[in-house]
Amino acid sequence: MEELLSSDLALGDDFHSAVRSELGGFHFPLVGETISHYRILEGLGSGGMGLVYRAEDIKLGRQVAIKFLPEESATDPTSLGRFEREARSASALENPNICPIYEFGEHEGRPFLVMQLLEGQTLRELISASDKQEAPFELSTLLNLAIQILDGLDAAHSKGIVHRDIKPANIFITKHGQAKILDFGLAKLTQSEPVDDEPDAVRGAARSNASADLLLSRTGVAMGTAGYMSPEQVRGDKVDARTDLFSYGLVLYEIATGKRAFAGETGPLLQDAILNETPPPVREVNPAVPAKLERIINNAIEKNVQSRYQTAKEIRADLQKLKAETERHRARWWAVGLGVLALLIAVASIWFVWLQHQPQQVPSNLKFRQLTFNSPENQVKGGQISPTGKTCSTSMKEVCT
Repeated sequence: MEELLSSDLALGDDFHSAVRSELGGFHFPLVGETISHYRILEGLGSGGMGLVYRAEDIKLGRQVAIKFLPEESATDPTSLGRFEREARSASALENPNICPIYEFGEHEGRPFLVMQLLEGQTLRELISASDKQEAPFELSTLLNLAIQILDGLDAAHSKGIVHRDIKPANIFITKHGQAKILDFGLAKLTQSEPVDDEPDAVRGAARSNASADLLLSRTGVAMGTAGYMSPEQVRGDKVDARTDLFSYGLVLYEIATGKRAFAGETGPLLQDAILNETPPPVREVNPAVPAKLERIINNAIEKNVQSRYQTAKEIRADLQKLKAETERHRARWWAVGLGVLALLIAVASIWFVWLQHQPQQVPSNLKFRQLTFNSPENQVKGGQISPTGKTCSTSMKEVCT
C-alpha cells in the first residue's frame, strides 16, 4: 500500500487526508453537530478530563472552546465532581490571567463547559519547543509572564480558591503574550467545611479519609504532574494557597532554566525527590539568571511551608522590584550607548568643521622650460622613455646627445 501510494503523491495526500478525517470523526464524534446554540466545528485536543472542541456560538457569532467530559467518566462521581468544580471555580473568577468559563451545561447525559477560545501554546509546549541548550525565554519576557501568572493566582487565592495543579501544561500563553491559568478541576475552597453549593460528590469526598484527596489530585492528570506537587500534597496534609506557590516556584525554575527541578520517571521517584532532594542551583543550570531571581525561586520552593513565601503578593512584589532593576539597568546601558554614539558624532562633526576652516593650499605657478631642441631637418615624430635613462632610439639620438 505504501509503495502504491508513493508512486502517486496526489493520491497519497488524498488517502492520508481521508484517514485523518475518519480518525477525527471517530475521536471527536460531535464534529458537525449543533448542541444548544453551539455549532461544533472541529476537535482541538483530548486528555484525561475530556475532549475539547472548537465551536461557534450561533447567538453571539463568536468562536468558543467546548470541553466535554469523556463518556466513560460521565457516571463517575469523582470525575463529575471535579468537572463541576472546575466550572464553579473558574466561573467565579474574573481576571485576565484566568481562562474564563462562559457556561456549564449537559448534552445527552454528558456535562460540558464552554470556555474562551485561546490561540497560542501552553508553557509546556513552548518549553519543549525551545533550544535545549538555552533558557526558553529572555529575562524580560520571563518576568512579564511570571508576574501575570501570579496575578491570576492572587485572584484565585483572594476568593479562597486553591488551584492545586499548577504546572506548565496548565498555563496557556496566547499569541499576544498573555498568560492564562487553565484547568481548575482540582481547585479547592480553603474553608474548613464544604460550602452548601458544592455538589454531593464533592461533599462526599470531603467527608472521606485524607488519602482520598491525594488520590483525587492524581485522577485524570497526565503523567508528570507529580513533579509539580508540594511536599504537603505528597504527604496528604491539609493544603492552602501556599501549595500553589510551591508549584509556581517549580514552574518558575523550569522557565528560567529549561529544565525540570525534580527529575524522575515515576510518581514515587518524583515524590521522594520533592520530599528529600534539593534541585540543582538555578544559576548552575543557567548562569545568565540574576542572583535575585535565583533567591526568589529558592524561597518559593522551600519544603517547609512556613519558610516559603506566604502569599502570591509577596512573590509578585519581589519580581516587580527585579523587573524595575532590570529595566533601569537596561536603560543605563542604552544611555551609555547613546552617549558614546553622541560623542562619536560630535568628534566627527568637529573634525569636519576643522577641515572646512583649514586654508586652501594654492599650487605655485608652473614654469615651463624647454630642455631639448631638434632642428627642422630632424623633427621629432615619436618618443619613449628609456628604462635605463641612457638608451635612445634612432630617431631620438640628437635629443639624447
